[in-house]
Amino acid sequence: MVVTKGFEEKVAEAVESLAAIPGITREQADVLVHHGLTRLEDLLQADVSDLTGIEQLGDQAAAILESARTEANRRTLKVGEAPVSG
Repeated sequence: MVVTKGFEEKVAEAVESLAAIPGITREQADVLVHHGLTRLEDLLQADVSDLTGIEQLGDQAAAILESARTEANRRTLKVGEAPVSG
């Protein structure tokens, strides 16, 4: 039997996923998800101007994107590798 996830469950999982990124709060994650940014990859493709246009985020946009980039770098590192500066 295949059980499909309901919309609310998918939203909750997306919020949890973004909130798990150090530097992104649950409240920020909820706002991001409700504006269509549901994955780390979505954040990495966003510009600061995309997030500053979201009223609830405003001046937190740069910090959120920096947290996303830091997390992406952390996830792509292999054990023993140095971080790539950029």
